[in-house]
Amino acid sequence: DILVSNSPSRDERLKALLAILDLAVRDVHFLLEGGQMPVKTGATNE
Repeated sequence: DILVSNSPSRDERLKALLAILDLAVRDVHFLLEGGQMPVKTGATNE
């Protein structure tokens, strides 16, 4: 939908998706380097 859309907001949506992807890649790289993600309180699946 986003890629074939000609709406003006398409670029903004793509920028947001790329920013989210960039953060995810950084998180994965950090974990692979032996780091630990901060534990989010209240987000545990019990």
